[in-house]
Amino acid sequence: MEPSALPPPTLDPEFRPQLTDRSLPVVVHPGSYRRILANPFLGFLGIGLWVAALRQAVVNRIDRLGLVLAFGGLALLAVVVLPRLFRYHCLDCGRSGRLTRWKRHVCPAVARRIVEGRPRRFRGPRPLAQTFFWAVVLAVVLSLVNLADLSLR
Repeated sequence: MEPSALPPPTLDPEFRPQLTDRSLPVVVHPGSYRRILANPFLGFLGIGLWVAALRQAVVNRIDRLGLVLAFGGLALLAVVVLPRLFRYHCLDCGRSGRLTRWKRHVCPAVARRIVEGRPRRFRGPRPLAQTFFWAVVLAVVLSLVNLADLSLR
């Protein structure tokens, strides 16, 4: 008689995670338990490059078919790629992800706070507000650079 095969480690209760996304109670304000920092700088760079490519397509005045293909490609790029460049960063576990998914992020520290019913005492702004704040700061800096007549040309 052969010895029975060991069960896979995922079926062993010791190796199974204690808390999963589905086992946690639903929270009304997800930002009250998560320490999330918005990281929109790659997205802003992508928008700047997209605007530069759009400007280049208009200035070069290629034939109509090329112009339609350029605008179609740039529109597809804006819809598919640019939203994925805006990221979030979890200050508890260090994980990064798409900014639109920050409410679904659950790391062990966040799960512990949710289960204990212990929201963070001092909450910062939500990631969308942080992104808006950084956009305003970038617009002010670019305006000041323009007013000071500082350029690379």
